[in-house]
Amino acid sequence: MVITAASLTPATRELVCSSFPNVERIAPRAGTMFYGRLFATAPEVLPQFRRDLSQPNFQPAAEHRFMQLVLFVRSTAQHAGLSTAQSHEDTVAKLAQRHVGYTTRATHYAPLGQALLWTLDQCLGAEWTPTLRQAWSNTYDVLVESMVKPLPHAR
Repeated sequence: MVITAASLTPATRELVCSSFPNVERIAPRAGTMFYGRLFATAPEVLPQFRRDLSQPNFQPAAEHRFMQLVLFVRSTAQHAGLSTAQSHEDTVAKLAQRHVGYTTRATHYAPLGQALLWTLDQCLGAEWTPTLRQAWSNTYDVLVESMVKPLPHAR
């Protein structure tokens, strides 16, 4: 089943938004774990992060990039299926176009999502319930659909 913005239930959207403070709290540790997992499971994405990886201390960049990702997931939950959705979709479309310049391919989003869910599981522990996992997974899928839409089909 394809998850669309319109199919995100209010309960799903609320779960993602209400869990965000806990996700924000773990960001310093989660950023490094997230990228470690991503690079271990999807080494093909490494070239997209060369500038960040060249820094003497990758941790601040990892935390910042992790927060950008989870903020976009939360924003998707906040706007999906609402009258404010078009503005959010326009912002995501611009972000997607920038990612084309980073050589991002549609196939890169699946391992990114898997690394995100793994990291949240590792860092949130008992707070990370199956229901919360599904809410974040569904919302991430909606975000990815918006990111992939403007990509050339050959990517």
